[in-house]
Amino acid sequence: MAWDVRRTYYYLVCFATLLMMIIGSVQLVQNTLDLIFPEEHYRMTPMDVYDRYQRPGGNAATETPYTQEELEQMIEEEAARNERQARRRALRNLLGNIALIVIAAPVYVYHWRKVRAVEQGSPES
Repeated sequence: MAWDVRRTYYYLVCFATLLMMIIGSVQLVQNTLDLIFPEEHYRMTPMDVYDRYQRPGGNAATETPYTQEELEQMIEEEAARNERQARRRALRNLLGNIALIVIAAPVYVYHWRKVRAVEQGSPES
């Protein structure tokens, strides 16, 4: 078996695409688990909301600018926003990993067939 540039190229491409498929598969499983079992996010307290969204002209030393209902609504909105963002991020990562596998697999198969043809002595195309 003589090593030439073409044979080396085929093996290197096969190696790279195989690694891409392995990494994509591992991340695919991780992102699927993130979608099924989302991680807990920090839930804001009324003070967090108060500090973040102070009303203009409100004097913190003498008055509270928000009612308890407004604070609770802001907390719920923030929690829902965080959950939507986490779900969207996990879905985008999942689709990216599927694309990685779908693109790498045919490239791997094509080059591996070329390697097999060279090893068996068939004429290359």
